[in-house]
This record gives sequence, C-alpha cells and structure tokens, in this order.
Amino acid sequence: MLDLKNIKFGTLQVDKLYIGTNLVFEKPPIDTTPPITSIRPYDAVNNPTNTYTEPQTVYLDVNEMCDTYYTLDGGTPTTASAHYVGGGILIDATKTIKYFSVDQSGNAETPKSLTYTINEPPPAEIPAFPRYVRFQGYGDNVSAGTTRLVEFQAFWGATNLLLNKLPLAGYKAVDTGGTIDKATDGITTMSGYPIWWSGEGVPVLTYDLLDWYDISSFKVWGYSTAGDPRANKFKLFVSADNVNWFLVVDHSTNTTTQPADGWTFTV
Repeated sequence: MLDLKNIKFGTLQVDKLYIGTNLVFEKPPIDTTPPITSIRPYDAVNNPTNTYTEPQTVYLDVNEMCDTYYTLDGGTPTTASAHYVGGGILIDATKTIKYFSVDQSGNAETPKSLTYTINEPPPAEIPAFPRYVRFQGYGDNVSAGTTRLVEFQAFWGATNLLLNKLPLAGYKAVDTGGTIDKATDGITTMSGYPIWWSGEGVPVLTYDLLDWYDISSFKVWGYSTAGDPRANKFKLFVSADNVNWFLVVDHSTNTTTQPADGWTFTV
C-alpha cells in the first residue's frame, strides 16, 4: 500500500492519502453532449397547431445547468440574443419563438422554433359595459424592454374611473421608477423622478373598476419629454368578467412621438 502525505487536489489540501491495489485514477470523460431545451405550453397531440384564444406565458425548460437564448422577431438566436432567466415569456400575438441553450462545457444546442397562434376575439364581441381594463406595455423607440407608464386613465364621461386605483395583478417588481400607485395618481408631469412605473419585459396591469361602465375614452402618458422624446407602445383591453378580454387599442407598433398631453383614445 502506498502512503502519500501533504498533497493537494486543486486548492484542497489533503494531509494523507492511502492508495490500495484497487484504487484507480482516471480522467473524467469530456462532455460533448449539448443540452436539451423543451418548451411549454405545447401539446402536440391535442393542440398540434399550437393555437390559443388568449395570450400565453411560455417557459423554456432545460435538462442541465446552462444558458438559454431566444428571439421573437424571426431571427436565428445567438448568445447575443435575449437571455432567458425564467419567469416566462408573454406571447400575446401570433409569433414564432426561436431558442437554444449552451451548457457549461460550451456545447450548443441546435436552435429550435415554435409558432404560437393567438386568435384574438373579433371587435364585435367587445362588451358595451366593461368592468375591467388592462394596460400592456411594449416599451418605446429607445428602450423596447422597459415600459415607463406615467399615467393611465379610463373615462366614464368626465370621471376618471382609474384615479387612485391599484392593479389587481400582473405588474412586475419596480426597478428604477416610482411605486405602482404612481400610474394612476392623476399626476401627468414628467419633470422628475420617481413619477412613473417601470418593469422589464412586457408588463400587464389589470384594473377592476368595481362596477360596469360605458367607458368613453382612455388616456395614456408614457415617459416622453422635449429633451428625450419617446414613441411609447402599448395595447389596451377591456373585459366584463376578467376572463374574456377584448383588444380596443393597439398602439404596440407606434413610431410617433407622444404628444405633450399624452395619447387619447375614444372607445
């Protein structure tokens, strides 16, 4: 039997090691197997066309420790593409997500893709007296990944039904802006901070008006000053039951700088 003393394995100090006749040292096998990324929701048997009637939150799962990247614009993803960090990706309109993963050994998976078809309800079904309204942000021409909402208002005649209301659900953690109550406090000036709510990704804010109203118009202010003009992007939805949602304003591809008095939409 061989007796070795005062040896190191990497940075680990070992005082004594006994080596018997049955002990063999071998190099670990080199990992050459790429990771496997799976996507959900996807039911190839019961829903082979991957078609839905409402937005879907998509998750990318992996079979080992790795980094996952994706695109939603049709381009082939690379390690410079959006980095998936969990929490889901909101798909609210028909689009193709392309994705792949790279493990800690540098093995890269062949990019995969899947199209999500979202069939929104036709405008004729919009309820005459909605109780719930929803703001969905898409950033602006400067920062597509961050939505800066200064103020969101829904009017019944001259009454702002959203004044001092908090959203029921959907908003993400505040990062660099004010608290979420700033989005409906009635203040529309953008002269200082914190005055707006900011969330990464595609934020969704859902509000309960507490009764059913014949909403006459919406007003939206995003962050946009004379020295820093922004073309804010968003969608507005209404619902009578907080289950079936209807698109009433699609401003998600806007390229026009916001006017000083915000955006007004008659409904």
